Amino acid sequence: MSRLPLCDAILAKTGKLPMEYSLEDLGELAEMASHPKVLEYLLHFLPHEGYAASKVSVHSLELIRVETLGQGGPGYYIRPYAYLCVAGTIGGNQVCCHGASGRVFFADHISFTADEICYKDQDTKYWEYLNEYTPKNVERALVFLHGDLIEFMTALARDELQEQLDRLD
Repeated sequence: MSRLPLCDAILAKTGKLPMEYSLEDLGELAEMASHPKVLEYLLHFLPHEGYAASKVSVHSLELIRVETLGQGGPGYYIRPYAYLCVAGTIGGNQVCCHGASGRVFFADHISFTADEICYKDQDTKYWEYLNEYTPKNVERALVFLHGDLIEFMTALARDELQEQLDRLD
């Protein structure tokens, strides 16, 4: 099991081991976390309180609920597609994981609105505008960060991702 490196990184950052939760504690978030590593992260690796790492704020369970299930920000618009917000920037951008695949993405706060999805294509550098919310369109507007949530969060907690995230924020 991949628990030890992430637990050590969280302990080094916060002075506390991560919280342990049950499925009941997670509520609706547990239903969104069908990938085993996403569920493992939510059950065993959440901090008591949010903490700063790689210049983003890593969310506690309460902040994941606010950012994912709340009424504003990218989480509100991408939640129907099983994305959970696990960290955020001071500007309102979110680091999200896809509950079904375990992949990690960056969601810009201006990309998702009630009327459309807009994003700057990472290859062409041109802005794209999409008028329909679909799983494919949502993923097009997100920036892929990593294929494994626990590995990503371990690197994040070790402050190894600051440059990568600075380029996106």
